[in-house]
Amino acid sequence: MPKRRCTFTVSLQSEFTFLKNCEEIGKVFCTKCKAVFSIEHGGRSDIKQHLEKKKHTSALSSASKSDKQKSQEGMFAFHTIVHNHSFRSMDCTTTLIKKLHEKKFSCARTKCESIILHVLAPFAMDQIIDELKAVNFATIMIDTSNHKNLKIVPILIRYFDEDILFDEYYHVVNVINENLKEWQNNYVRVEERWCAIYKILNSKSISINIFWKIVEYSLAMPGTNAAIERVFFITNVLWTDEKNRFLVPTIKSIIILKNHFKKYSCNDFYDFLLTQPKLLNAISSSQKYSNGTAIDIKGHDEQSTSTQKS
Repeated sequence: MPKRRCTFTVSLQSEFTFLKNCEEIGKVFCTKCKAVFSIEHGGRSDIKQHLEKKKHTSALSSASKSDKQKSQEGMFAFHTIVHNHSFRSMDCTTTLIKKLHEKKFSCARTKCESIILHVLAPFAMDQIIDELKAVNFATIMIDTSNHKNLKIVPILIRYFDEDILFDEYYHVVNVINENLKEWQNNYVRVEERWCAIYKILNSKSISINIFWKIVEYSLAMPGTNAAIERVFFITNVLWTDEKNRFLVPTIKSIIILKNHFKKYSCNDFYDFLLTQPKLLNAISSSQKYSNGTAIDIKGHDEQSTSTQKS
């Protein structure tokens, strides 16, 4: 009796996410080493044998080094706008890094601006949109200002985003009574107090669904217009007599990143990039140089895989 042929099952797909089905039945494509191999005789055993091959292990090592390099380039682009450096300064910075540390490092003026404009800013906007879809309440603030012959209209959205809601009011009161003096002595902010309440009640498996919606609504209400005025302040810092060649899309991208990742240090942002393989692929992609074209971060890996297969 002939031996049964193995196929790439759903359980194998969930376990080995870097493998993709090929058109030919019984064969799979490895996105790590770009190899096509058969699993029809041994199934999982064939996959494990492939993982031990020199070509695959070498590819993993190279991919790790490549990811670190991409993260470094993305981090330096982020560092440039956080500290209000000019993109022109990256010409010199890149040369120094190549000479002293990493010869393959590449993030000069044009590449640095392209990473900000067509990779990081669209990625931040995608994150903001996903977060807004999950909240119940949000506040939109709009103001206008003139910069020479341009009218600037920033749109600021304030919202409080947490996944788990609570359903019992008196549990909240008990937590507040127990911690109020400590919060007052340490000048703990309102949103930080609510985060502390959430952690305490969550550790006790207590929820207050109805009350949480009231909290979310109140925290979304603006107290002052300081946040929207900060947008104009950042614009004035960027658009000076010395730095007057920034285009509006570049200014917009810088403001988005400064606000969305304002709690990140450059080191934190580097660690964050290492956890985002699709974002790293976009950083190294030549598509970021296309004028007016934002890279589709969500579909970037799939496009790369289909290109390799063909």
